[in-house]
Amino acid sequence: MASVGEQLKQVREDKNISLDDVANATKISKRYLQAIEEGNYGLLPAQAYVKGCIYNYARYLGLDPKSMVEQYSKLILPNEDNFESVTTIRGNHRNNKRQVARKRVVILLIVIVFLILCLAGLVFWYGKQLGQG
Repeated sequence: MASVGEQLKQVREDKNISLDDVANATKISKRYLQAIEEGNYGLLPAQAYVKGCIYNYARYLGLDPKSMVEQYSKLILPNEDNFESVTTIRGNHRNNKRQVARKRVVILLIVIVFLILCLAGLVFWYGKQLGQG
């Protein structure tokens, strides 16, 4: 199946419509239209803008604009496998934060117990010194 840009270009050429004609009718820059036809979506400002351009371009050519935008979205949006791996990574990151927090609590408790033992030892030693004196 041809890409969105290739489909738009093919229909435009079949209808003998120039890019200048499309640009004038849709008010979309010729440079952006060329980028869409070539699949260079990075040359356009934002995804929402790309979708709008594809929608208007397809409508001008008499194609189903929603179908064309859906094809573009499927191409650009990550597939389910990528989405699951990102979700898993985020989940692991949260678990790591919890583990770090638990370790900090354990370390803090150990330090507090150590200080209490030191204080108790100091009181015991000081009491012994007073008893001898």
